[in-house]
Amino acid sequence: MHRIACALVPALALGCALDAEGLPGPGGPSTGGGVAASSSSATGGGAGGGSSSASSASSGASSSTGAGAGGAGGAPVVCGSGSECLAAVPAGWEGHFRVRHTPYPDGSPPSCPDGAAPSLVTDGPAGPAQCSACSCGALQGAQCAVQVNFWLSTDCTGTSSSESYLLDTGYACYDWPNSFSGPLSGKFDGDVIQDQGSCSSAGGQLMNATPWQFQDAVCPVAVVDGACGGGDVCVAAGNADYTTACIRQAGSAACPAGWGMPIEIFSSFTDDRGCSGCSCSPSVQCSAMDVLYDNDGCAAGSSIALTNACQNLSQLIDFGTGSEVAAKPTAGGSCAPTGGAPIGALVPAGVTTYCCK
Repeated sequence: MHRIACALVPALALGCALDAEGLPGPGGPSTGGGVAASSSSATGGGAGGGSSSASSASSGASSSTGAGAGGAGGAPVVCGSGSECLAAVPAGWEGHFRVRHTPYPDGSPPSCPDGAAPSLVTDGPAGPAQCSACSCGALQGAQCAVQVNFWLSTDCTGTSSSESYLLDTGYACYDWPNSFSGPLSGKFDGDVIQDQGSCSSAGGQLMNATPWQFQDAVCPVAVVDGACGGGDVCVAAGNADYTTACIRQAGSAACPAGWGMPIEIFSSFTDDRGCSGCSCSPSVQCSAMDVLYDNDGCAAGSSIALTNACQNLSQLIDFGTGSEVAAKPTAGGSCAPTGGAPIGALVPAGVTTYCCK
């Protein structure tokens, strides 16, 4: 970009400075495209600048690329082809650098503008582990039995009957001894878990395994011959892949004025994030069928099915008859999942602060 200095000295001398695109020169803000270069107007004689007062006969200007109209004493202000003016690197900082900022990972970043391979660093460390929820499949392989108890009373108290037994397999009709008579009551009196079975587990996977949000390809920028106004310097221009100009400082730091917000870039890290394993705890319930009949041979007539509540069975064994049939208990239930908790942490190291414009 060429800056064209002009000086009009009519009855009242007026100074002006416009660049080739009609943007204000020194004495007004620089709003040119690409990377902005800071500039300031000179108030005394100096390279590339003159007085900006209304009584001056000429005004100095800093240029970006190409030859300018002239500085103090007629010295040209020049930043040649393939280069541009940038604000000088502040004290305590390094630079300049071109930085290509892309989502992580970027497996094949382009070469630097000078053809060299960029240095690869990362920023935006991932947060704590995020884990998928644990879940359990259907209960498999569980087995159980049901205790069947009888009492020689009408309310399941007192003396137990010798006919009490563990129902763990089905059987066909069974006739009670014909000599049995008197009050009788009974019920299912508790499940007996013979095999808890198991459930398959799923989940507990690390959902944010990618350790970084961004990858940065960093290219050093050479200072080249030329002169810029306002204390700026001439540097090699970037290209379509590397447009951002940056400075850097080791450690965490605030950016100098005019250099944007800090970006903390890291050279290494350790990452042991993960999720605790999922497991499933079975909860088994048994169901059974046990029916008592008034008649022998489980013939049609009065009958009572046992439940977990006490049943008065006395009327079923009157006159010396009575029978019973049962089915093998079935095991049902489900599993409760545990685990899938976040563990570990990502710890970045080698922080460097980059400030870019």
